[in-house]
Amino acid sequence: VGSCVAALAAGAGFCAGALVGGTVLVWSSNGRRLLPPMQLDGEVAFMAAGGRWTLLVVSVSGSMMLLDLRQQCCRLQASLSPVVAAATAASASVTSVWLSSNGNVPMACLSTRTMFAFHLGMRCWLRMTDDIAFAGSDFASSLPALLGGDTVMAEQARMPNGAAAAPAAWPLRASLFTDSAEEQRATTAHHLEAKMAASRVLGTAKEYKRWLMAYIRHLAVDADERRLRASGLANEANVDGLPSLAVAGGGVQVEDGWYPHELGMDKRRLLQQEVLPVIASTNRAMQRLVSEFNEMFESLSNNLASTA
Repeated sequence: VGSCVAALAAGAGFCAGALVGGTVLVWSSNGRRLLPPMQLDGEVAFMAAGGRWTLLVVSVSGSMMLLDLRQQCCRLQASLSPVVAAATAASASVTSVWLSSNGNVPMACLSTRTMFAFHLGMRCWLRMTDDIAFAGSDFASSLPALLGGDTVMAEQARMPNGAAAAPAAWPLRASLFTDSAEEQRATTAHHLEAKMAASRVLGTAKEYKRWLMAYIRHLAVDADERRLRASGLANEANVDGLPSLAVAGGGVQVEDGWYPHELGMDKRRLLQQEVLPVIASTNRAMQRLVSEFNEMFESLSNNLASTA
């Protein structure tokens, strides 16, 4: 290759090597050169492959490119600078950059185990995990992330260089002695909200539903009717016939701005068959709220039948 190889990455259909000096070479799976050498604006700091033909390249200057080698086009050109700034503010470092398991989302991790994902639609970095901010949550853990769990933790387990095993128990231990019971419950709610949002970004319906059920159960235990209503139950299911301001991750948008599906799941069915039974079984004091929504569903069913 004419120079020292600084980084390697391989997908199902290609292998890429970054040379000292910022040159990237790409070969097919049988060793045939696919492209002329690509010259970047500096040395390659991170390189990762995803799917069959996707290559993520980050230079030492922070320039990031997501390349489709089959179509020979750049799907994304962005900067790692916001993540570097977050690392500097936390007296940490960027330990790894990689692609999510579906090969579409650029991910980055700090030495503090804080994980970021790049939102392709909004063109910005989102903080997916923060062990310190949610140290007092009932769902916080200082154990290493394991593959096969929820997708966000599975992405932590895929962090190169052993970053997922970095110790983070000290803020958890400290929070046990400093947080009141009310503060711990509030932190848990915020943590679950963050988990749901992260699952939405990664497009994982199974994990989103899991965290949604945990969140609803958490609010039901506290008999927090105000927050249950504020969580968007009526708007998400649109059972009251009013326009919804909720923005979902999937589905077809109807004319009033409401989306009937969330990550492929029918919202009304989710509310009626999953959420309401959880509320009813968790706290009998919330039966009035459950009955109210059941009456809404009955009224909606009658209206639909009369217009059919």
